Amino acid sequence: MESVDQLARKAFGLQPTERIRLVEAILYSLDKPDADIEQSWIAESEF
Repeated sequence: MESVDQLARKAFGLQPTERIRLVEAILYSLDKPDADIEQSWIAESEF
């Protein structure tokens, strides 16, 4: 597996629009609900 530094160097070689698409894909992959946090919010809202 490539290191983060290696991947970053490759990303810097992309066109700006391709870098934006890459960033969006990474952010999208991180934007998943955390079940524990959701349960905490539900419990908090019931008080």
